[in-house]
Parts: sequence; C-alpha cells; structure tokens
Amino acid sequence: MAGSGFDRLTMDDGLSNLDLLRCQFGEASSQVSFVNATHVVCSTIWGSGTVRASLALNGVSFAPSTLSYHFYGRHAYAGQSLNS
Repeated sequence: MAGSGFDRLTMDDGLSNLDLLRCQFGEASSQVSFVNATHVVCSTIWGSGTVRASLALNGVSFAPSTLSYHFYGRHAYAGQSLNS
C-alpha cells in the first residue's frame, strides 16, 4: 500500500511500532512488511472473490477504504475441506 509517514511510526519511548500495522482483506487481517517511508506490503490471506482492503496503524482501527482486492487462485486453503 502507498501512503506517507510510515517511517515515523514510533512510540513515545522511541521504539518502532511497525509491528502494530495490519492489513485487512474483507473480515480477515494480515501482517504488514515495511518497505520505506511511502510504502508497506500487505501479506495476503487465502480468500475468494473481491473484498475491501484497508490498513490499521494500531492493529485494530482500520481506516475506511474504497480499495478493492480480488483474490485469484487455484487452490483452496489447506485447512479447508474440499467437500465443504
């Protein structure tokens, strides 16, 4: 995701709180990797169809978003029964 100020995400004690960043795809959230001050990479989860994608700087308060993400894939999640 593109934005700004990702390099300034620090807590009062000077430690980074980048570990609190979370992406959300539909109802499920995933980890974020820091790239630089203007970009982070969201790790996608398994899913299907088109869902809303969003980012939370504190891990819980996801910003309103009009960004859509469409899942493409051939295989079901390994924990899912193929008969369901």
